[in-house]
Amino acid sequence: MLPPRHLRLRVLEALEDRVKQFRTREGIYPLRIPRDPIPLDDLITRVLADDAGGFDAATLKSRTLLTLRWDGVTWTTWVMTLPSGVKLFCDSDEEETR
Repeated sequence: MLPPRHLRLRVLEALEDRVKQFRTREGIYPLRIPRDPIPLDDLITRVLADDAGGFDAATLKSRTLLTLRWDGVTWTTWVMTLPSGVKLFCDSDEEETR
């Protein structure tokens, strides 16, 4: 089992590679967005394989932007800053993190 900081770094490196594939769209320049949402839990499982069970995606959060709660459901938007300085805006609920 790798130390948590090594696991975090492997996930961040995989996200850096994924962000390079994002494209800009007219009307929202300079923002770059993926064609489809990236399921963060799936990416973590793929990148870390056997070590994924011990990794908490919450350690990637730089800052929480907004939290909404209704009828027992919580939805949160947050920012993750990659080593390159790129900021990813993410959201999560009880079912998934994107």
